[in-house]
Amino acid sequence: MRVIIISTIVVLIVIAAGFFFFQRKTGGDESCTVDTAKRVPQGSDTVTITHNDGRFSPDCVLVSSGGKIAWINNDVDKEIQIGANPHPVNNGNKEVSNGSYVLKLGSGEEKTVIMNKIGSFGYHDHINSSTNGTIIVQ
Repeated sequence: MRVIIISTIVVLIVIAAGFFFFQRKTGGDESCTVDTAKRVPQGSDTVTITHNDGRFSPDCVLVSSGGKIAWINNDVDKEIQIGANPHPVNNGNKEVSNGSYVLKLGSGEEKTVIMNKIGSFGYHDHINSSTNGTIIVQ
């Protein structure tokens, strides 16, 4: 009887963990729209997204196809790893991470990527996947 109870508990834990694991968003945040997104500044083709104090800012941006995203890590003594949704497989639009599984940025580091594919693309910090945002490319 104990074996059945323990087995049932283990199965329920595995099911709950699997549900949580596979419920990650694959695209962008639905509240991030063309109307609410931060746009490329006038006369520029680059939007800057900074990471500071455990969050991206702005976390909802709009660029034209061929536009650039400048990623800047302003966290002190903390690496971030930018991955394309969904986490943990990071197999969304790899332009977000410059074609890599993740785009690693050390403290104070900046890297620029070019966004060509049109659509709405979610991204996250692979180390802390609850830190995320959306890039809309038109």
